[in-house]
Amino acid sequence: MISLLIGYPILLIASILTYWYANAFWIYMLIFNVIMYIWVFAYKRKNENLILNDHDGLSDEAIAMMKKFTHIYAYPFATRDVASLCTINRYFGAVFGLFAIYKGDYWKLGYAVVNWFTLAYVAYFFNPTLWFSRSNQLHIHDEIVNHIFKR
Repeated sequence: MISLLIGYPILLIASILTYWYANAFWIYMLIFNVIMYIWVFAYKRKNENLILNDHDGLSDEAIAMMKKFTHIYAYPFATRDVASLCTINRYFGAVFGLFAIYKGDYWKLGYAVVNWFTLAYVAYFFNPTLWFSRSNQLHIHDEIVNHIFKR
């Protein structure tokens, strides 16, 4: 997943360039958000095209969850890495939003808020297991994982 590894250095470079070019970080974040939403739509289309075989013994709720989040069971490490990259970018956006308030660029705070919520959705889409633990869906996720490991 070299494409994921490149996100961290680019984030740091954009952060450093902001010292000289005030909008460098926000341009990076705009490009990053667009790329992440393209990935979300691509994975949603891919999930529609995947055929789930060998789901004998799974409950109806587990089959529905597996259809909705096929990508996290097919590519568990990649999706977790994308979600962590989104989370780091969310926090960097919040920090740079606070710097923008300090400098008097209030419009950048608005973009920081939009960035926070859009990347939260992308992080949830690529790694919803954190929210499974806060809801009644954790046992369904565990059922799917146990079924995959039994194969």
